[in-house]
Amino acid sequence: MKDERLMVLVDAFLDGGLSPEEKRELEKMLLESDAARRQFWQRASMHGWTYSATKLAYSEAPAKAERREIRRTFFDASDVLSWFTGWKKLVGFAAACLAVIATLWIMNPSADDSVDELAEETGEPVARTNTIAMLTHGAGVVWSQGSGADLEIGALLDPGPLHLKSGVARIQFHSGASMTIEGPAEFELLTPQETRLHSGKLTAHVPQKARGFKVHLADLTVTDLGTEFGVSQSPAQPPEVHVFEGEVELGLPVAAGVTPPAPQVLTNGQSVKVQTGEVRPVPSNRPLFVSDNELFRRETTELQARHAAWRQANGGLDSDPAMLVHYNFEGIRTNNRVANRARKAPKGTTGANVGADRAEGRWPGKSALEFKGPDDRVKLTVPGRHQSLTYMAWVRVDSLQNQNNSIALTERRKPGELHLQINRAGRLTMSVRQPPPPKDQKGPSWDGVGSSKPVVSPDWLGRWVHLAAVYDGPGKMMSLYANGQLVGSKAIKKPLELELGAVELGNWSRRVTPTSTNTKRDFNGRMDEFTLMGRALSADEINRQYELGKPRETVLVASGPRSSATKP
Repeated sequence: MKDERLMVLVDAFLDGGLSPEEKRELEKMLLESDAARRQFWQRASMHGWTYSATKLAYSEAPAKAERREIRRTFFDASDVLSWFTGWKKLVGFAAACLAVIATLWIMNPSADDSVDELAEETGEPVARTNTIAMLTHGAGVVWSQGSGADLEIGALLDPGPLHLKSGVARIQFHSGASMTIEGPAEFELLTPQETRLHSGKLTAHVPQKARGFKVHLADLTVTDLGTEFGVSQSPAQPPEVHVFEGEVELGLPVAAGVTPPAPQVLTNGQSVKVQTGEVRPVPSNRPLFVSDNELFRRETTELQARHAAWRQANGGLDSDPAMLVHYNFEGIRTNNRVANRARKAPKGTTGANVGADRAEGRWPGKSALEFKGPDDRVKLTVPGRHQSLTYMAWVRVDSLQNQNNSIALTERRKPGELHLQINRAGRLTMSVRQPPPPKDQKGPSWDGVGSSKPVVSPDWLGRWVHLAAVYDGPGKMMSLYANGQLVGSKAIKKPLELELGAVELGNWSRRVTPTSTNTKRDFNGRMDEFTLMGRALSADEINRQYELGKPRETVLVASGPRSSATKP
């Protein structure tokens, strides 16, 4: 029973829900039992908040620095004890106890008023290492449902089969070769230098550094010798190979034990049909394959249509009586004014851009703000008190350089302020400052929720993502969303009236003091749209905003081959 009680207290501590009485009970158990301290560390490691869990392949140094700081804290504690006791065994025991108790204080958000992020980490994003290509362009694309969870433009692709029902897609291999694939097409990505075409048409563009790129067909292998060529494989029809520039080598199957013939080389302007091992010339037909210019024209037309549909839909959103702030960052010129598009915008909600540059947003011709410098930000004031709030933002994260990276932060330092940010592990977090506990008691300074998985993994750096956070006071629930999907939620024990006051997008003006930590929170990336509403949007409403605002339509139909690609 004692072990079960220990685990209950440890779990409550790691989840940030430990009362002052329970905290004292846990401290007593840890001081009295070496076994209890071992169980504490084991449980904490499994929970994922240890400093090793914050280390990322693309952000390693800060985690190491933090670990050094913790080790220094523990070392100093044992030095002090050894000065007063002089007994080795007591020093070792006391140092171990202090290490655990120090952790309780380090993990207690009230220990440092500048630390508002969640204490726990639930894992670390791992960059996929087996990807071989990227989906870079597309127009009218419809994929088979089984082709993969993430087939949006910018997706990294693993080896495996894909089924393009219709449209045109451009795939860039890590070797430097690229291919334009036209649907309907079934094909496989094999290696950075190889693909297999079962049916459909593709055009390969191969620079000198990728010389030797291969396209495999049922009874034929086409090997690049530094060129641009097209391959067509229609059902029940022999394949055709068209060379548009440079040279390719044709490899035909031979029976076992038979000496293969010398490879046949095709040069610029030559085209052949291959049937039952026989190569026959056919007229060259460049218009049979989609050109780069044609793909660009189709893609631009599609993106412009999406942009226009989003603009029309946003008119209805701006007229919502609960709309407090809506920045679409369009029309920004040389001044620093960021217009609030809300029809009934509260006073003070016009934004002031400090340092951020105008950049291209989700669509060609759409404006966004780019946050690059350590002082870049947008400042505004949100008046009033609110039982519920909904934040939504389209962002493109270029790097996660700080322990916490600002989406929208306040600086009132009073109960009811709200912080929305992405931590170094790529998780979205929302935190609300709590009232101070009764005198002579300790309690959490912040109550918050974090996403159950990274919303910005290494695969999603440089790609547009829709983030949303909902504080629903009457419903007693905090919820987080990424790309229209719920990624985190937590019940609110004691709802507060939210009061924001001065708000900063992409940064934080918290005054740095000798004891403050974690104050550098400048966002590195672009923000294309920011919305703040004075009511709690439903999951369906948030998903609708994502679907209306995503850069392009991703259509999945029917069933087909499966890819291992994943989406955050």
